[in-house]
Amino acid sequence: MPTELEELVEFLHHGNSQIRQIACENVVPYSASQPSLFMRHQLLPIRDLKLLVRDYEPISKNALLCLINLSSEKEVLKELAEDDAFLETLLGKLTNPKEPHVNELSMLLANLAKSDSIKRIITMKRAAPKDVSISEYALDQLMDCFIKGQDGGLSKTKAADRNYDYLAYFFADISKFEEGRKYFITEQTYDSVIPVTKLTVFTEDPSNVRRKGVASTLKNIAFEVDEHPNLLSESGVNVLPYILLPLAGPEEFSEEESSAMLPDLQLLPPDKARDPDSEILVTHLETLLLLTTTREGRELMREIQVYPLVRECHLHVEDDSVREACDRLVQILMRDEEGEGDKTAAELEAAKAKAIADGSISQAAEDEEIVDSSSSSIEQRVKLCPAIENIIRTGACPPTDLAVLSVEEQIGFSQAESDTTYHLWLTDGALKIRGMIHEANTKPPEKETVICLQDYQLQCQRNTYFLAISNYVYVGRIENPKQKIDSTEAAAPKTQLSRQLVASSTLVESASASTGPPSTPLKLWTLQDLITQKRGSYNFVCDVVGVIVSLSPVRFSKLGTKRDLMIIDHTCPKEFENGVLMSTFVDPQNFSPPLGTIALFRGLKTHTYQGISLNSYKKDNEDKEWFITGEERLRDMCPTIDYDRLRQVWREARWERKR
Repeated sequence: MPTELEELVEFLHHGNSQIRQIACENVVPYSASQPSLFMRHQLLPIRDLKLLVRDYEPISKNALLCLINLSSEKEVLKELAEDDAFLETLLGKLTNPKEPHVNELSMLLANLAKSDSIKRIITMKRAAPKDVSISEYALDQLMDCFIKGQDGGLSKTKAADRNYDYLAYFFADISKFEEGRKYFITEQTYDSVIPVTKLTVFTEDPSNVRRKGVASTLKNIAFEVDEHPNLLSESGVNVLPYILLPLAGPEEFSEEESSAMLPDLQLLPPDKARDPDSEILVTHLETLLLLTTTREGRELMREIQVYPLVRECHLHVEDDSVREACDRLVQILMRDEEGEGDKTAAELEAAKAKAIADGSISQAAEDEEIVDSSSSSIEQRVKLCPAIENIIRTGACPPTDLAVLSVEEQIGFSQAESDTTYHLWLTDGALKIRGMIHEANTKPPEKETVICLQDYQLQCQRNTYFLAISNYVYVGRIENPKQKIDSTEAAAPKTQLSRQLVASSTLVESASASTGPPSTPLKLWTLQDLITQKRGSYNFVCDVVGVIVSLSPVRFSKLGTKRDLMIIDHTCPKEFENGVLMSTFVDPQNFSPPLGTIALFRGLKTHTYQGISLNSYKKDNEDKEWFITGEERLRDMCPTIDYDRLRQVWREARWERKR
């Protein structure tokens, strides 16, 4: 027998319009929280909602909201994106100046662009809409809507909320396809304009949605290396001023630096504001990095003094991801160009430049209605063994895959107390990277042997990347390291392989790290209380319940080996939205809980690093049960824990990282 909610969904195809309106209005919240209600009867409710998009105005808006929420489901996305008639309905409404729901339609179309089938829109023809576009191509019509519809300019009522902003996300997703990128950089016959030149002006638009979508589109287009001369040329797209302006702030430069800059960046007003969104800044920096793939691109950026702009951005933006992106770009701009004369060296330089960049094509994402997509242009363009490229690209903390590298050369060693550090050149056959292995009274791996890295950290010193390796196993002597990956993983210790579960997308609980009994009463603190009540002094003892949102590999410090993690709870203030740093010195090699684990951390001591940080020391907790998990056990020990709230915090943290 159907439930009341299931009966409510069935009223979506009722013959009475008032009943359809009431039903559609009331099912909107459940489209986000209970999508399974709409999956019944072979997606009949979805087909009802598609029809309701063409119904009376109050009904059509709620139908669109439902479909926006439900389009994150794979089955629903396929049903919507592959329906030509439904796509024509959306296009017809979007290109109608009288349509009141263009924003909702733009959101839904952006979601549909997560499906590969949507690329047929690039070549789709339809009747040219009056007063909107003279082109018969659908993508041209959407571009004209986006340009003319800014601040409601296309709407007959000039309503500012009918602004087509979310089409920027649609363009970003279309540009993940090669055909889409070709469209944006090819002059169109109907107006003799290159489409991307219409978008560049929006890199400093007041709308965050427009700026973010356009920035992602520009980055994706930059993967077309053959088009870099056209993108950089003043007589072509001339993209650099529009990428550099959002990075520029009110800082003054020396006369020598300023005079060489592009005219648009000289003598900026004292109230010039840098883009406030760190994600957009990172995207622009990564676009510049892609544009350094060719020597001509690097030399042009040096000539027009890009470095001083990046330097000031690094100094004045308090965001680690922005600073890391600045560092990567500076390494390319400031290095010596000697040795690029022969073809092989030039190709290797291009490969390195692209490997340092983020390999994923940017996808549009903003709020919970827009679903992230992922793709990789680097893998399509540079045929490299993935080990070193992926390590540099992702940082791999902890490594999601075991990296198999061969020892090309032993450089030497250094010694501090009882620790010996061996310096090596490691290669995957395409790229090479410097490695440092900490060993105690043992010999380093010999030249031409192959090792499998199981625990390592990517570090940068003096503008050079290297690997600090804390755990590895020998594979043997083989010509192609990739041939041995499977057998290496089988032989690797289970404690190391289990760390791959850290990337799990579901909320799971791990076993306790030790079995000794608790020895002291609980001193439970929220993270907010520790922060706001100035408990960030040295060695204040506390117990904390939190969710693990990141985990590092084993690291070396003056106090011994450790593993760092970030933990959050529902009280974390804005400045700690990424979590509070916690370091454990208790058996760090075997401490590898999955991300999303909700745990009680006992016997922690505070520190003033980064405002506040927490430590679990070996001398305090080695023989105690300091790390406790399991919902039933935690509820018994801490009855006040809001377990559901912590789960929600983890889901939100995961979403932010995906965006």
